[in-house]
Parts: sequence; structure tokens; C-alpha cells
Amino acid sequence: MNIYEKLQNARIKISRSGIQKSQVNEFTKYKYWGLEDFLPTIMDVCEQEKITPIISTDESGKRFLLSLINSEAPEEKIEFSIPVAPAQMKGMQQIQNLGAMITYSRRYLYMLAFEIVENDVIEETSGRPVQGRIFRLNPANSPRTELERFWKFVGYDINRVDEYLETQSQKRGMPIDDDLISAVLSSQMDYVTRESQKINSQFENLRIEKPDE
Repeated sequence: MNIYEKLQNARIKISRSGIQKSQVNEFTKYKYWGLEDFLPTIMDVCEQEKITPIISTDESGKRFLLSLINSEAPEEKIEFSIPVAPAQMKGMQQIQNLGAMITYSRRYLYMLAFEIVENDVIEETSGRPVQGRIFRLNPANSPRTELERFWKFVGYDINRVDEYLETQSQKRGMPIDDDLISAVLSSQMDYVTRESQKINSQFENLRIEKPDE
């Protein structure tokens, strides 16, 4: 079999293996994948299919790569890549942030390659917002401060801001910086505005005001 057939067989076996999410956010009771939930199964299946997975970076050092190599024909391989997005976890030292970045990157690469599905974090963190309030964007504050303030306003769990930004960094191919955070904040404000206009009960009577309004 070629590498594409082997990968498809591996994906089917993993999807039927019954792997379960074991990681739990104690505040929201939201479950999510940890590497330990699926990596042993992936390694077993790769051994069965004669696939060798290797994680590296590209020559620029700006992207993490997962190469799936056909062990029976090493010239055959499939590569998956995601941008190197430095983790910026509050209260962590630089080496801890490095470890978090590597762990997140490995997790997303394997999930991408083997079609392991993760719900969008924002869908799992929604709560019931306080009704009849106005959120006014303050350009004097940092994008991160405004994002956290907005999450409090609509009832999201701000303990999961970092996790959500990691997800958005991977999806958008952007590092976690002010540009990404501003883009996330803008898209979320637009979403809440649209939903409140549809009389979505979750965002009923909420109003968003930007500086140019």
C-alpha cells in the first residue's frame, strides 16, 4: 500500500478505537483531548500500518511539521504543518511557555493528521450573559484586556482565553500577538451583534459599541 492508503486505514482504525477525552476544565466541566488520550493508540496503529511519524520544524523555524513516512518505502511521505505560535501563559516562566507551545503543537499536528475532532472552545464556554447591558470598546486598553473584559460581559469563562487563543492561532496561521487578539475580539463582537439582532435569547438586549460608532 502507498502512504495515502496507509493513512486512511490508520484514520479508520483510530476513529473506531473508542478513544475518550480525559482532560477536564474543573470550572466549566468541559472535556478536551490530551496527548495521552490518543497518542498510544496512534503509535499502535502506525506500527500496524508501517507508518513512522516524525515531528520537526521547517528550515525557517516558523512552522512545525509532522511527517508520516511509509516505513516500507521511505521515499513516500505526507507532511502536515502548523505555524510556530509561542505560548503566552500568565504566570509561567519562559521554559514553561516553551513546553506548553511544544505540547500544544504536537497535539494539534496529530489531531490534524489523523482527523481527531475537537469542538470549538467558544461553543463550550458560553454562559448566560447579564441582560440589557452595553459593552463599549476602550482603545486605551490592550487587546488582551479588552478581550477578557468582553468575555466577562457576555458570560464566557475567561480562564480559557489562552486555550481559545491557541486554537485560533492554529486555525488562522497567526502568532499569538496583539494582531491576532484584536482580530478575535472583532469577530466575536460582530458575532454577538448579529446574534442579538436575531433575538438570540443568549445575547438578547446586549449592545456593542466601538469607538467609531
